Amino acid sequence: MDIIPPTTIINYPSNNELICGKIAIIGSAFDNSPIKDFKRYQLDYAEYDSTNLDQSVEWKKIHSDNNPLENNNVLAVWDTETVYGYFKLRLSAEDHLGHSSEYVVLVNIVETLDEASNRFGASIESSNRRIQLYIPQAQLKKIHTSMCYRLIQLLLYFHQMIP
Repeated sequence: MDIIPPTTIINYPSNNELICGKIAIIGSAFDNSPIKDFKRYQLDYAEYDSTNLDQSVEWKKIHSDNNPLENNNVLAVWDTETVYGYFKLRLSAEDHLGHSSEYVVLVNIVETLDEASNRFGASIESSNRRIQLYIPQAQLKKIHTSMCYRLIQLLLYFHQMIP
């Protein structure tokens, strides 16, 4: 008799992580029961609203698949270039017997540098707005969007050093 729900975990992005651009969502979704009855997994996102106490949200599908994935695989690639702010990212899975599980992380999506339209340059700031990185307009074209992630990592590092 199978009473074990599928296993779901998101390893990247982690909870409260700053992200931008196209993100490979890394994790696992599989059924560890003796009966191999995995049905599907699905990735969704929803805008996070800290004032919504009942937490009823409108989830939007990123990807779903009928094949289980183990050992921290790419579950999907999420193009975040059209959304900004705090979002919940949910991985849910179910088996053919109706067992289900989910794993949710909160992420902060920031604007990518090549989308900045400010004629004076662009800036990226930490979630608490205590640290801001400014890039002059003349340098924007020299910075590839893949640099956005590295700049965010620097912000996180400096954020940890400031009390």
